[in-house]
Amino acid sequence: MASLLIVAIVVGAGVGYLIGYANEHTVKCTNLTSRGIPTPAPTAPWFAGEVSYSGPWMAIATFYTNGAPIATSCYTGDDTDGIFIYQSPSLTNTSTIRLEATKLDRSTAILYAVCNGNINSTSAPYGSVVLTAPVNHENH
Repeated sequence: MASLLIVAIVVGAGVGYLIGYANEHTVKCTNLTSRGIPTPAPTAPWFAGEVSYSGPWMAIATFYTNGAPIATSCYTGDDTDGIFIYQSPSLTNTSTIRLEATKLDRSTAILYAVCNGNINSTSAPYGSVVLTAPVNHENH
């Protein structure tokens, strides 16, 4: 039997929600407003991502180990650069991330998404970018 994916995103007052498979879970979006790697810095393996845009945006990060998704996180911002760190005992040296960032307005300003050294950008109104990246192996 095929699963039905229901996605509804509501953004207001800096809060959004990602609703996944009906039989799984709901993920509350985190409003990102800070920059920089937290102290103490994460140890390997880990992911560091950033979205930079001068308007409202939302990003969905899905983390994979051995090709299977292990977690999904949702992030939002409005006229901010936001950075997130993801570290889990479930990550291995072959883990990857898929990051999709979306502009939530019709501006032609550039949205940048960066993760572990990979970058993608768009200036399209309501544009989206997708990037994938390997896990970070370095301790900081």
